[in-house]
Amino acid sequence: MVKYKYLSIILMSLFFLFNTQVVFSQGIIKTLKLGSFQGRISDYGDEGEGSLGYEESHWTYYDGFENSVFDSKAVFLGCKNFTDTTGTFNPIKVSGNGQWESDPLRIWRPVPDKDGYTIHRYLRYQPPAITVDGFRLDDPFPLDFSDHVAPDKIPGTADGMVESWINTDMGITIHQRVFAFTQKNHDDYFIYEWTIKNTGNTDLDPEIELPNQTLEDVYLLRQVRYTSYPRKRWASEYGFMPGDSLRILYGYPARWSTSTYDDFGEPDDVTGFLLYPWFMGEAILFGSNPDNMNVDDENQPSMTGAQDCDAVVVTNHSNDLTPTQRQWLYKLMSEGFSTYYNDGVQDQPGSKPGHHSPPYDHRGYKFPDEAPWFGFTISGFYAYGPYDLAFGDSFKVAWAEVVGHISPEKGYEIGSAWKNDDCHWGDDQPGGSTEILPPQYQKYPELYEADAMASEVSNWAKDNWVYSGRDTIFRNAAAANWAYQHNLNVPAPPPAPSIEVKSLPEKILIEWGDESEVVDDFAGYRVYRAKGSWYAHIPEGETKLVGVWEPIFECGEGTGNPLTHSFEDKTAQRGIAYYYYVAAFDNGKDNPPDFNGKKESLESGRFLNMTTQPAHLTKPAGKNLDDIRIVPNPFNLAASEIQFTGEPDKIAFLNLPEKCTIKIYTESGDLVKTIEHFGSGDESWGRLAEEHMVTDYGQQVVSGLYFAYIETPDGKSVIKKFVIVR
Repeated sequence: MVKYKYLSIILMSLFFLFNTQVVFSQGIIKTLKLGSFQGRISDYGDEGEGSLGYEESHWTYYDGFENSVFDSKAVFLGCKNFTDTTGTFNPIKVSGNGQWESDPLRIWRPVPDKDGYTIHRYLRYQPPAITVDGFRLDDPFPLDFSDHVAPDKIPGTADGMVESWINTDMGITIHQRVFAFTQKNHDDYFIYEWTIKNTGNTDLDPEIELPNQTLEDVYLLRQVRYTSYPRKRWASEYGFMPGDSLRILYGYPARWSTSTYDDFGEPDDVTGFLLYPWFMGEAILFGSNPDNMNVDDENQPSMTGAQDCDAVVVTNHSNDLTPTQRQWLYKLMSEGFSTYYNDGVQDQPGSKPGHHSPPYDHRGYKFPDEAPWFGFTISGFYAYGPYDLAFGDSFKVAWAEVVGHISPEKGYEIGSAWKNDDCHWGDDQPGGSTEILPPQYQKYPELYEADAMASEVSNWAKDNWVYSGRDTIFRNAAAANWAYQHNLNVPAPPPAPSIEVKSLPEKILIEWGDESEVVDDFAGYRVYRAKGSWYAHIPEGETKLVGVWEPIFECGEGTGNPLTHSFEDKTAQRGIAYYYYVAAFDNGKDNPPDFNGKKESLESGRFLNMTTQPAHLTKPAGKNLDDIRIVPNPFNLAASEIQFTGEPDKIAFLNLPEKCTIKIYTESGDLVKTIEHFGSGDESWGRLAEEHMVTDYGQQVVSGLYFAYIETPDGKSVIKKFVIVR
């Protein structure tokens, strides 16, 4: 039957989507998909194009986890006076993976455990099951042997952890741990912790190749390439002047030099919706004091700066660098950009000890591509060090991958107002006291001057709203820093329940399990619903935002409704796609204050049991074949006002009998689709969005006249014609 055919397709695709482990460039990848920020972690510490794939690293919910907020990264170790396993002396030794190229076989090798696994993923709770109309949407396969529900393995209250060990050709072993949370104040970041130890082991066997080597002046360098899709980004940094309260390197949207209007925040030119107002970066949480591994040194990292992402010394892995390039790379780690590049940029006057270039967006450029060395886009660079590591010595670093931005709902509100030339930043005007624009806008106010799209006031107000995302990423970075300083102990919500959603005549039924009730302070449940999509966006060809989540029911302590495990949504309307999740909440009495000083009730995260396939309210089966309707008819792709909300390609058959076969033919008599219907009076051409108006062989149909031959098991039939205009 067609239902089981589609189910097989879904199960196979979900096997890869929610992978247990995926192989990339000879490395193994684990995903953490627990909160509003999601991503992939490599077993050998690489985040370049070779291991994670271009624009395939970390995602934010703002665009439905579609585009990565980081393009790629590079990471290198360096030291002086190194003697390798052949007895060859090297005045400079560098080891690592470039943003273009990596080598997990010779340089940074992931260490397998006794069962052969090089990376493990630990979860605090069993993932909830998610079912819509009989389709399992969560990972329906058992966790593999390197995945574990093991709360005792995860420090603090983190909800997920990925762990691996890496041996390098420097004789350094890296212990990598990555932590993620589902709690609403802490689900916009990952925390990475690397313990870097001189073990003398340069390969994967237990033999120690370099037992007597002391590693001198060791540095760890990271290069962070902020997303360039669809436009380039500014790079900036904060925290490297005395008295700064946070350490962070970050990227944010840019008005591009070739744009003919103020496109800061990437407004859609039809609706104004702000498509990519993202801020993304790495916040430094810990860098060992050279005299004590367990004490944070506020002067780490010792080098920061920004440069073109394709700086030659960070594109390839270390074995592909020339001796001169290796010297340049170590000079960059240890002395910064003032000596590495002869571009006239000196260290920031008055900065903390080390080598800190002035933030790139403070250097006086009007557009990010004006630097003489600019090639493709800008990356942030930073390095920890120097550390002297005798055999057995180690140091520790920790950072947070973090994002921040206004909400999609705010992006729609502000973008629509800007498109209508009615955007405001409070009651203020350009140059007012509440202005928060970045340095280039303050130096070049013509960046927001009136243009063909909006007035000066609307441009200026829109740009302030976009740049307010800086406050959000700083807040999220502060939350990550607080969590790390508190040993990953953040106030924890209850686990999320399993959820099953059923499309029924005159209602949609939502049922959930009782897994959440294992915690002592459990209080109740809330049911949330979104129309048209599971994430907020404007579908192509439409002008209204879909996918906004709203609570529609609650039960348990303090709600006025007794505790239950089901809810009938009878307010749903025919023809609209609906999405649901069920959050479990606690009473807050046992929760300690969070990083913001608030003691509050918490609920399980949206992304744990959110449905990503729609449910629909249906009608009872029809009695008369002549009453069958096909809607919309005619179907016109350009006529969004007659399409189904959030499902622009959908065609529905209404008032069907309880059981029938629908065969769809072209005007010339070619059979293109067969649908077996059973149950209610409603059916669509394709259960899933990607199946709408698609033939039995996966091809999308073209414009034309079509006929639907509908036959019941007792031989009764009717022919209905309809028109498709694409």
